[in-house]
Amino acid sequence: MAIASALTSIDVTRRKVRRTLNLTLSGSYATGGDTLDLTATTNPNNLEGAKAFGRVPTVYAVANLPDGYGAEIVAGAALNNWKMKWFTASNTELAAGAYPAGLSGATDIEVQIASRTNL
Repeated sequence: MAIASALTSIDVTRRKVRRTLNLTLSGSYATGGDTLDLTATTNPNNLEGAKAFGRVPTVYAVANLPDGYGAEIVAGAALNNWKMKWFTASNTELAAGAYPAGLSGATDIEVQIASRTNL
């Protein structure tokens, strides 16, 4: 199932747009990564300057995770086909199936992404 993402902060400079997204996991994990569709990111706080993504991000990182888990962002060729791979503390990829409660109940999963501004 796709990961829901919500914009929590944005920093726009002349050349870069940096966004912090809060992720919500639900449903089941698929081996190889769960889909992260950046075109479906919501802006629940109505942050100013939060236009839709115009360019594929060039810089991305996992900023915060629940204890006992690891994650990796897998860049997609387009904004709608990125993936998040999840790992246990022993650096083993999660098995396909329902997300563990430690991930599906987490409210503090954050990623940061940056792209060039649209000129």
